[in-house]
Amino acid sequence: MHFVYTVWMMVVGLWVANDASAKPDSWSEGQKAVGTSSMLTATEPFAVDIPTDVASLVTKPTAVYYFSPTCPHCQAVIGEIIELSVSFPDVQWVGVASAHSSPDMIEAFRQAYAVEFPIIHDAEGLFSQSVGARATPNVYVFSPVEMDSSDQVDTESQPTQEGFATVSLTDMYLPYARGYAGLFKLRNGDAANPFAHFQGYQGNRVCMSCHVEEGKSYLMTHHAQAYYTLYKVDKVDDPKCVSCHVVGMGEETGFQLGDHTSPLVGVGCESCHSASGGHDGEAVDAKESCVGCHDAEHSIHFSVEKGLPHIDHYMASGLTDEEIKARVEAIAEGTAEKPLLSFPKGETVGSERCLSCHENIHPKDPHRDSLHSLKRKERKDPACLECHSTPKEISTMVSKADHTVEHYWNKEGVGCESCHGAGGEHVANPSKENIVGLGDSCPVCVLESMCTSCHTPKWDPTWNLDERIKIYSQD
Repeated sequence: MHFVYTVWMMVVGLWVANDASAKPDSWSEGQKAVGTSSMLTATEPFAVDIPTDVASLVTKPTAVYYFSPTCPHCQAVIGEIIELSVSFPDVQWVGVASAHSSPDMIEAFRQAYAVEFPIIHDAEGLFSQSVGARATPNVYVFSPVEMDSSDQVDTESQPTQEGFATVSLTDMYLPYARGYAGLFKLRNGDAANPFAHFQGYQGNRVCMSCHVEEGKSYLMTHHAQAYYTLYKVDKVDDPKCVSCHVVGMGEETGFQLGDHTSPLVGVGCESCHSASGGHDGEAVDAKESCVGCHDAEHSIHFSVEKGLPHIDHYMASGLTDEEIKARVEAIAEGTAEKPLLSFPKGETVGSERCLSCHENIHPKDPHRDSLHSLKRKERKDPACLECHSTPKEISTMVSKADHTVEHYWNKEGVGCESCHGAGGEHVANPSKENIVGLGDSCPVCVLESMCTSCHTPKWDPTWNLDERIKIYSQD
């Protein structure tokens, strides 16, 4: 559930990092990029006194990376910090190591990560006290105080403490996380052309900083947890699987195999809207990206028309925090609806009709006896029949709350059509084109998701896909 916690914290982060999540009075549902003005404003500059050994280096806009050499989070982001210091010369960088560091630890960190910008040891904790730092890694952006600026401090009524100097704090990231580089450039670059630096993939955190409502809605989708599903089936290092569960794999600025903390994990915004989301001048039709992954091998009768109704960029609008959190958890637990695994609509005919042609198919299949595992009272409960029988008509897999016993073949168990779709048209005109054949489907992408709609941790905690496939392949 750690990944679920991470996704939920990203939801919370949209509220914390961007005031626009509170939706201004002028906001209306469907309005794009509602957080742009708030995000680009960054922090309202204000004067702050910091130790002179740091302040003396603030000769232009300067980012201070406050870190601890042994902190795993600090180690995780230092690569991005270094790349940012090289690729974005508008801001210079200074490192400040926490009081708990030692000179040896700082030097080892510098050498291990080839840090070239200066690092100052905050041995007495004066810097952390001056900015109120409580954790690492943090990034603070300072500028020199202009003598004619409104930030100028009255030194007679507010004298600067000896050993400190006044600078202007213009931006901060508490904490700094991977994927914030694009956001940093947006907030600290050319205000007249904020997307000038957009080249290649930026990651969801950058997109969500402006597209707040869209971001919250995205986090409520299966796409947001696509990478997490690979852990469940031990495929997180299989390039054939990973490529459709991340952003831009195989491209220069895209996901790199094995980078499990990358900001490009999951089927992100740029999976559909292209690198930089069109802000680099190369916009694409998002609908054309679907079939790159949702092909015949990995989906059940997928079509763009089938998928688009489930892409709602504003589904989170009007929902409470608890409702959003419940949705995120339901996806992780496998209890959320899986509409793209739904079969084409049609009438079922019952297993007897199927077996009249397909004799001796899976003769020992326990699905046939699934009704016998129910008590008499349970056989009259549609909620039980949903996983222990076959519907007489396949219409949707999204909502079955209005189903009754009459909706099911309640004298047979989980029949052929539960896995192959409605057979009415197939019986009238036998063809491979009018029945769902699973022989060419990816077991992980299709069969596992289909099976776990009933074989959930709650109802069947020992269920194992590999074992079941071996049994069926022997029948």
